Amino acid sequence: EAVYREGSGVIEEDDIFRTLSITAPLQIEPGQNSFKFEWIPMTMGQFFLSTVEVQWKTAKFHYDSALMRRPLQGVDVLPSDPTQTIELNPLFLIPGHTQQVRLVFHSGEDIVTDGEVELICSEGLQILPPDTDPNDAEDAWCNEIMVKLEPCGPDSKVVIKTSVKSEGAKGDNLEGFIIQTYNDLSKG
Repeated sequence: EAVYREGSGVIEEDDIFRTLSITAPLQIEPGQNSFKFEWIPMTMGQFFLSTVEVQWKTAKFHYDSALMRRPLQGVDVLPSDPTQTIELNPLFLIPGHTQQVRLVFHSGEDIVTDGEVELICSEGLQILPPDTDPNDAEDAWCNEIMVKLEPCGPDSKVVIKTSVKSEGAKGDNLEGFIIQTYNDLSKG
């Protein structure tokens, strides 16, 4: 199977943009069959599924749409800007306390089929995986986590809730800090 860019009409080996293949066992039934290929286009353009080759033991079946002037399937990839946004609450953490944070992923106009959110803590912070009780999870605190993002359609949101704790300021860690006070004693 080959996805190629629209060009001269005759498909040469150099015209192949991407080869898609299915390595899992297939069952082909009489009549129409459907197969799913995973492909994320990284450039815009017009792409066609141009040839199909099925090999079974020593037999090969080949369909070349260029010779028949009829592509099997085509897709236009248009330029667009992502419309996704991420919202984090609260914006500020209170030192020395465990707090629940809420991350809201808004899909905007995009269809999200798969993804992960990586949360990496700054120095002095630790995070729990979602759905972990902070009271029963002393060994589960970590510096970073990966959270699977569930598929969602346009104008959808996915809410991820987790707990974060920060260390409080300690007396022996205050070296290098300068504390200044200013009093205005002038009497106007």
